[in-house]
Amino acid sequence: MMQLVFCALVFWGFCYIVGHARISRSARERFENLGAHRRQVWICSVCDYVSNSGGGTCPEHGGFLVESTKTDTRPSIVFLLELIECPACLGFWVGLASGALWPSLVPFPVHRAVAALLLGMSTCGVNYLLGRLTGWIEE
Repeated sequence: MMQLVFCALVFWGFCYIVGHARISRSARERFENLGAHRRQVWICSVCDYVSNSGGGTCPEHGGFLVESTKTDTRPSIVFLLELIECPACLGFWVGLASGALWPSLVPFPVHRAVAALLLGMSTCGVNYLLGRLTGWIEE
């Protein structure tokens, strides 16, 4: 049983380092920039209306449209970053992989797939509770 508690704390530390710590922020930002797409847009100086066509005035109230650059990130990259930065989500997948690789982490004899699912759900729950306690997850 101590082995399971130790693994849960190690997985929490791993998820914290990968998804939240300053040490991995530059890697997460580089990953986000892989899917970045810059495009030229015109933004209203009054109401932040965005137009893809050039110049002119805002159709809502006549404010001037100012040329700007907008960066769009692909939805798949955004989804993966949200998955990595969520401690419960990353904890589930790390627990699932660990349970599949080392089913002996579960303190009673079960099939490899069941061990993976149990370890995934338990690390997800532990990471969620620790995330709420530390303030990483704010809802």
